[in-house]
Amino acid sequence: MKKYLLLIIIAILLYFLLPKSVPILLALLTAVLFEPFVTSIIKRWKLKRGFSVLIVFVLFLSITGFISYIVLAKLIEQLIYFSNNLPFVLAKINILVGQSIDKWELFSANVPKDVIDSIEASFESLEKSILSWTSNLTQSVLLFITTIPQILIEILVYFIAVFLFSLELPRLKLKILEMFSEKTKEKILVISKQLNRAGVGFLKAQVLFSALTFVLAYVGLLILKVDYPILLSIVIVIVDILPVLGTGSVLVPFAVYCFVTGQQDTGIGLIIMFLIITVVRRVIEPKVYSSSMGISPLASLISMYLGFQIIGFLGLIVGPTVIIIFDTFKKAGIIKYQFKL
Repeated sequence: MKKYLLLIIIAILLYFLLPKSVPILLALLTAVLFEPFVTSIIKRWKLKRGFSVLIVFVLFLSITGFISYIVLAKLIEQLIYFSNNLPFVLAKINILVGQSIDKWELFSANVPKDVIDSIEASFESLEKSILSWTSNLTQSVLLFITTIPQILIEILVYFIAVFLFSLELPRLKLKILEMFSEKTKEKILVISKQLNRAGVGFLKAQVLFSALTFVLAYVGLLILKVDYPILLSIVIVIVDILPVLGTGSVLVPFAVYCFVTGQQDTGIGLIIMFLIITVVRRVIEPKVYSSSMGISPLASLISMYLGFQIIGFLGLIVGPTVIIIFDTFKKAGIIKYQFKL
């Protein structure tokens, strides 16, 4: 009875604490992913763990800082350029709206009043939706600005926790393993080894996909002579990483905008670019996942297809993950099955 009561208390604590512990959990995951590099340095250079952790941590900070500086510098540069050109963009939109109003007045003169009222009601509904979306976007931006200090604190906690977890990881593993029997320990070690390999492989695959998407988007935007190619390419990559969303969430609305503003060639080019990025990603994803995460190309392809059919774009990640977990539990002896005819 006491055991079940303790489990219930732990479950309740986790329910309330986990949402507040995202930086800590990410730091632990990062430390686990860095562990192979730390142990490799210890074995190769015969250094103490503290020095090895310090080397990996400094490299991590340097790479993160360099990438952040390059990205922020380019973002600020192109945002300034965009803000300087915003009045001209708004003026162009205003001219297009004026031309549309003139065409509408000519059109409405020869159309029955009921049809006109229906169309105008639809436009009013669309206008309200756009105003509501704009208002929500503005509120979201203001909310984000107010949370910047909190985000900076969480980033600082994350980096400190990564360093401390990396130092303490072997001791934490021993403490956790002491809670289990020898037989259970063997299964846990097999599971952690397999999942760690899959986790590192997954991150490598995501970095490769993001780099490929950025290059394809940047080259395509340069060919189409679109303004702010770096800024838009970064936005496309960020949106592509997010669950459910994809490159089409940026490129398709942008293409629609180009068609509306009379830039048909650019709109068609954006649609073609979206199709190329999507096809290239879908062709190489099974092979990359199979080589990085330790599952066969056929299993990767089938799991991604079924995952996509069941839960959409998120299934492209969930499908292979389910296969990896199943295979890991099978190798650890947790899942046992024999089927013969």
